[in-house]
Amino acid sequence: MNTVTFTSTISPSLIAWLDAEAKKAKRTRRDMLEEALIAFKRVKMREGFVRAAKDADIVEMAEWGMDEYSKMINRL
Repeated sequence: MNTVTFTSTISPSLIAWLDAEAKKAKRTRRDMLEEALIAFKRVKMREGFVRAAKDADIVEMAEWGMDEYSKMINRL
């Protein structure tokens, strides 16, 4: 995996909590932060899908795409 180094400031109490949680889980601080960011990213993606499901234009495009996919499969 490629990684990038970044520097940030964070409250001492929050970093102390993170360190304690990482120690309990026997994981690195980096691993804990990465997992939290991935979970946050998934939540944002899910929110986007929920918004798209409520958008009639998006639903219509998805249905059209599924019709085209079905036609392609049936030709095989």
